Amino acid sequence: MDLVAGAENIICTMTHASKHGESKLLEKCELPLTGAGCINRVLTDLAYLEIKDGAFILKECAPGVSVEEIIEKQRVN
Repeated sequence: MDLVAGAENIICTMTHASKHGESKLLEKCELPLTGAGCINRVLTDLAYLEIKDGAFILKECAPGVSVEEIIEKQRVN
């Protein structure tokens, strides 16, 4: 059973980067998916982002985290 079937608001919570510093926010997932394209919000240890038209939109940084730090973590990917 797919837990996201028919849901209107899916929020993913995760760490922003791997233990090696690589961003976990990917353009395309390489793993098998059952609910592709259903997430519309992502909450990480660094930021709150919304997904619109396939792009991550930064809505809020975590306390003590700069926009530059978030951009740098994204470039590692």
